[in-house]
Amino acid sequence: MEKVKLDENIEKFKQMVAGEGEVKIDCWGKKRLAYQIAGKREGVYVIMNFKADISKVRELERNFKISEDVLRHILIKKEKPVPESSSGQALTAPDSIKGRK
Repeated sequence: MEKVKLDENIEKFKQMVAGEGEVKIDCWGKKRLAYQIAGKREGVYVIMNFKADISKVRELERNFKISEDVLRHILIKKEKPVPESSSGQALTAPDSIKGRK
């Protein structure tokens, strides 16, 4: 895929989830695929980190599926970070809540 078209696609997908917070784009560039997909041996890897409403996420996924320029995609929901105590240690649940074996 040429650079101009890649930039247009990234911007199009970015605009779909923009508005709810910062969208971070990390373009890894062209890499050799582990196996051939749709007759292609190489693909451009792009990672988008964003926060968006579920309706926007569904719209983004729908557009990934219908775009001929997207060979594969995966959407992963990040877990909330574990809160830390004032000493910097991660807080854990008391033994009474954790469950017993």
